[in-house]
Amino acid sequence: MKLIRTQLLATILLLSINLSAIELPSYLAVSPGISCGYTFGKGWNAGLYTNIGIGQQQLNGAALSHGLNVSYTFFTHAPELYSENLYRVLSLNYVASYDKLAIVKLGLAKTKLKWGVDHRNTKRSSWGLNFQAEAMPLRNGLLVGFRYFQLKDQCMGIGGREPKFIYAAYQYNLLESLPAKNKN
Repeated sequence: MKLIRTQLLATILLLSINLSAIELPSYLAVSPGISCGYTFGKGWNAGLYTNIGIGQQQLNGAALSHGLNVSYTFFTHAPELYSENLYRVLSLNYVASYDKLAIVKLGLAKTKLKWGVDHRNTKRSSWGLNFQAEAMPLRNGLLVGFRYFQLKDQCMGIGGREPKFIYAAYQYNLLESLPAKNKN
């Protein structure tokens, strides 16, 4: 919950800053989003994320942008071993986007499970590899994605299989400053 509050506060702070008084990089984009989907063999997943684009180039007439991604996701698993089955995943990624139609994210992810009486105990995994691939079949529509992450120290109840997600996501371009065009 603290991460969600931090993401919301950071977004509000970005909106409240007088951008005309600050020297922005040649390209800056902020795109928060929400996702919902299925975790293979485990249950459902849902998450919040923010993409922060910090660079853009032209490639074959299309925009290739890159930046950072922070996401916080919840997913469930079948409660065969433990009655507590709501996992939380924090991930930090490098993100690359081709004309906003294909997006790849590569970084690190860490899981957390609260368990026990009144969920007082917490089990965490170590940081592991996170990979996500998304595509937007229709321009300005939903993204369809696949996510795979490796857990270093397995969290309770996940078992030996690494979580794999399929999901639909929507992101909103909150802020986008395009590079100035040359007047030559």
